[in-house]
Amino acid sequence: MGYTKAEEDYLEAIYLLGGNGGRVQSVAVSNHLGVSKPAVNMATNDLAQKGLIEKQRYGDLSLTKKGLAVAEEIYSRHTLIKQLLIYIGVSEETAEKDCCKIEHTLSGETVEKLRELKKRLSL
Repeated sequence: MGYTKAEEDYLEAIYLLGGNGGRVQSVAVSNHLGVSKPAVNMATNDLAQKGLIEKQRYGDLSLTKKGLAVAEEIYSRHTLIKQLLIYIGVSEETAEKDCCKIEHTLSGETVEKLRELKKRLSL
């Protein structure tokens, strides 16, 4: 995809907190990710410059069409990996932590093969 782990984390947070694409307050993103408000401001400025989000007055953030597509793919990878980890017996809590680490490093080829595996397993 070509985005950093941090950028993907911000896009996924905005996606989840905004109800899969709605508006979200930057303070909610700060709380969700455990980062400072200035850090959110800097990161979201970069995402806005890349055309992935729109920033409104008073800290409202929303995904652009492009940003929504990226965020949906990030979240799809997240849920795929988590489901497969749980399937092999990893606890839900550990699966959540581990998939957050794994989802940013897998190649597109590997993700596609995991999707094929999930289909074969009928998950």
